[in-house]
Amino acid sequence: MTAWRSSISATLFFLGVSLFLISPCQSGCRDTGLCCTGRDPSCFSRGWRSDRSYGTCYCDQACVSTLDCCYDYETACPAVSCVVSEWTEWSGCAEACRATIRRRSRTILREPLNAGKPCPHLEEHAGCAEYRSQRGHCHNSLVPALIITGGYGNARKKRDIPDGSDIIG
Repeated sequence: MTAWRSSISATLFFLGVSLFLISPCQSGCRDTGLCCTGRDPSCFSRGWRSDRSYGTCYCDQACVSTLDCCYDYETACPAVSCVVSEWTEWSGCAEACRATIRRRSRTILREPLNAGKPCPHLEEHAGCAEYRSQRGHCHNSLVPALIITGGYGNARKKRDIPDGSDIIG
């Protein structure tokens, strides 16, 4: 009986070792030490993919969109979104006494990694007009136009067409 048990134990041990050697080893981003930016075909491993198939798997940012990441990509290479600073104050108008633009900006504090959210735009422009120069009031009037609906003009009475002598300027 002890010989029989020894034989069964040896057989089970042999089967376990054989299955371990025959079955594919789990390898991934963490085991290979890979976390690559962008689309990098040299950033691959051989192991289980996140779709539960075995074969070549990748540890680059593109694997998220191509669905061929190694099983441990998200934990070994966590996504880090872009971080930007607060907006600066608006600049003054580019020129006094003219309709121009003003600007504000922000800077990147941390670049995105591993398919994290990309950075938003870093500069904004807006129209502006300063009515005073360093010497005082502007000579040209910069009064903004009043935009109204077309229906407002229908209720007005029609005027006579002026002749050339009535037009000044």
